Amino acid sequence: MQWVLDNLNVNDRFNLVHSTHLNDDELGRLAKSGATVVLCPSTEGNLGDGIFRMKEYVSLGGRWCIGTDSHIGLNPMEEFRMIDYRQRLLSNQRNSFEGDAAAYMINEEIESGRKAMGSSSKIISK
Repeated sequence: MQWVLDNLNVNDRFNLVHSTHLNDDELGRLAKSGATVVLCPSTEGNLGDGIFRMKEYVSLGGRWCIGTDSHIGLNPMEEFRMIDYRQRLLSNQRNSFEGDAAAYMINEEIESGRKAMGSSSKIISK
């Protein structure tokens, strides 16, 4: 990721898949860039890729959505559950995100996912 951030003009048009292993500098720079991190929780779990530091990334203003690339799992609700449970394990806290975590996760996925597909980024409801 350091090479990508140092050599490309990473901006909100980038959608980066499996950006799991980031140091503090990379995490901050990526969040600040406006790029979207595409998380594939079931695939990353199957590959043993580690756990994305999502709470930190989100607190820095980072954008994200979910996807799949190996079709280990295709159920978006299960992917959300995996994200939430992993963040609970990392933080030792029950609430992964401020307020209504489920609404936040679904709305972020819709907005960032649509943007990743080049579609309207309007949220259905808040």
